[in-house]
Amino acid sequence: MTSPTTQSQETAATGILLTDVAAGKVKALLEQEGRDDLRLRVAVQPGGCSGLRYQLFFDERQLDLQPGDEVILPSFTFCSTANAYALRGAIPV
Repeated sequence: MTSPTTQSQETAATGILLTDVAAGKVKALLEQEGRDDLRLRVAVQPGGCSGLRYQLFFDERQLDLQPGDEVILPSFTFCSTANAYALRGAIPV
């Protein structure tokens, strides 16, 4: 059995927990870019050994969704796609 990793104490209400090692790597990558307007995005897709495949990438877009905004989604999609918007108060349609 492996020991649990130390996780950062601060998270946003709709954020994720990063280990201290992962947070350090993210910080180093941002410092290499020399920009402070990038956001870390996490995508989860079916596949991989555990049944899910995770993608981490930086994005300069800022989502300015307001509660009640409608977001058009494909009719056949993974449920987490709609949940990501619903958690921000938007209405998936």
